[in-house]
Amino acid sequence: MRSLLLVSALVLCACPERPPPEEEADSGISGDPLWADGSMEVGTQVSDLVPTFEPMPASMELHPGAQGGFHVPVMYRITGHTQAGATVEHRVRRSRDGVLVSRGSRAFDIAADGGSWTTEEPVTIFMCPTPVGVSVAGEDLTFEITVIRGNGVLLTRATAKTRLLCPASNQAFCESICKG
Repeated sequence: MRSLLLVSALVLCACPERPPPEEEADSGISGDPLWADGSMEVGTQVSDLVPTFEPMPASMELHPGAQGGFHVPVMYRITGHTQAGATVEHRVRRSRDGVLVSRGSRAFDIAADGGSWTTEEPVTIFMCPTPVGVSVAGEDLTFEITVIRGNGVLLTRATAKTRLLCPASNQAFCESICKG
């Protein structure tokens, strides 16, 4: 019995806590964007079956992922501009305290055929499991999206806010990994 307690204590001590994503040093991108305010919108898809752009709603459900976590599908729309090889970066922060909960980047060839360009498919932004003590379920989050040209020039920046909710069909599990 004593050895079982010792082994259990060692296993619990060996499990490291996952810290929040590290803040990156300033990327060196400063100044005003080249493109006018409003040239980019952040949204999501109308339905899982049809990836049609809809502005970011006030709240949206987390989507279960293939590896057991949860994510949100986000779409970008840019009007009146074209840029091959653009880097689109996202940073998602908890609105109430600014804690960084997700960050990432992807490359796109932005071609505004017919006046606007929209991501063909939603961009999957991973949200949880979250680090210990960091909750996203039931929280208001701020999505900041920046578009950068290859030489580091800031083209545009957009923000959107939404509240993430666990899906009713998977609520208990979602809350167990999305409420730090």
